[in-house]
Amino acid sequence: MSSSVTNTNASSKVKVPGPSLLGSISTLTRMWNDPIHFFDKLHNKYGDVVGLNIGFNKIFVINNAHYIKYILQENINNYKKLERLEMQTKLLFGEGWTNKINRQIIRRFFDPQHYASMDTAIADTTQKMLERWQTFANNHQPFDVAEEMMDLSLSFTAKSLIGHDFNTGQDNVAIAMKAIIDHFNARAVSNFNLPESFPTPANRRYLAAVRTVQTAVDQIIEERQHDGKDRADLLSVLQSWRDEETGIGLSPKLVRERLLWILLPAFEPIGRVLSWIWYQLSLNPNIELQMQAELVKVLGGRKPTFDDLPNLNYTKMVVQETLRLYPPFWVLGREAIEDDKVGGFYIPAKSTLLFNIYGVHHNPNYWDNPESFDPERFMPERSRNRPGCAHIPFSIGPRACLGYNLSIMQIQLVLAMVAQACRLQLMPGHAVEPAAMFSLLPRNGIQMTASVRT
Repeated sequence: MSSSVTNTNASSKVKVPGPSLLGSISTLTRMWNDPIHFFDKLHNKYGDVVGLNIGFNKIFVINNAHYIKYILQENINNYKKLERLEMQTKLLFGEGWTNKINRQIIRRFFDPQHYASMDTAIADTTQKMLERWQTFANNHQPFDVAEEMMDLSLSFTAKSLIGHDFNTGQDNVAIAMKAIIDHFNARAVSNFNLPESFPTPANRRYLAAVRTVQTAVDQIIEERQHDGKDRADLLSVLQSWRDEETGIGLSPKLVRERLLWILLPAFEPIGRVLSWIWYQLSLNPNIELQMQAELVKVLGGRKPTFDDLPNLNYTKMVVQETLRLYPPFWVLGREAIEDDKVGGFYIPAKSTLLFNIYGVHHNPNYWDNPESFDPERFMPERSRNRPGCAHIPFSIGPRACLGYNLSIMQIQLVLAMVAQACRLQLMPGHAVEPAAMFSLLPRNGIQMTASVRT
């Protein structure tokens, strides 16, 4: 497979293969019903780079790790985020924030010194969930583990970032946050979306949810301004930040925008990945036994901490393999600023590029038996000859997710704690399949039963 990624000139414009204008329009109107399989068909027919021509815009779908690395890392200045996504999120996250400014402000929070206090937040919220699961286990009552993991992730993520546990269940803020995520997921698979200012029932629900979350976070910010305590969380980092040149800090509105910019995109992928882990462990009892043996050896029944994670190698590989099979950000997008050449193909300015991350993670050019659940493929001896850019669940390059390593560790902690307490089994006859929306979520949930380990 060619990995040529060099800049273009006017005399070298190799056209990207793909369907005709009418075929492209037909593809786009049908694609979002099942984009994963549709992308797979496109790549099988046309190759790693597929061009979709809809007249006023060129769209390129890419399923090649080297090409994606070139765009997101090596020639990053020629590509910008999609304006459609920026427009959809500006109500929550504001606008005009550059990648440089964002990282300058929040990078201190991701220093390991801030991780220690998260142990307690994760352990406390997970323990509350396990106590509730005890009733499920005693009554042999099935439950949706996907919903449970989303609730858990929101709870400990909020507690870690802003020191406030948004209780799940009937808490208005928790309900509103999940409503916002549901709104983004619904719009991601719709061929036509009216502006959110248009008063459709869905838009009214979304705007009401946004107001609920903004009001709650504004109240927390105001309370923290007056108590003056440094809790070593993200809110404290944001409130204490000062511009190096002007000495001016962030206004309460800007603090809220940065809090939500981290909180909302953080809790969903963690919850989704944990859901898929329990599903795969239920299908692969031998892998579960091997992970359980490691937990017994390292932890011996006690609660895990961040200090234990370097010794939980197999548990980490379970997380990595789940991220490979079910990348939460299954597709990423950019817009070309100037003409470029990728893999020998001409990419004109203002084109839209879609990176098929799910396709790369399932590409047999990089992975043996890509549809199988095999954590040991991440052992050093089996990873040596595989390009690192073949596994990019949280993007790659300077704009990659700052919280990637932290998210992996948080998932490990929850996995280690829950797996020691109980075993989860998929309900017989319950079909589970991934639904590719804004994120990769399980269609119809994951119905499971819990049995307590003794």
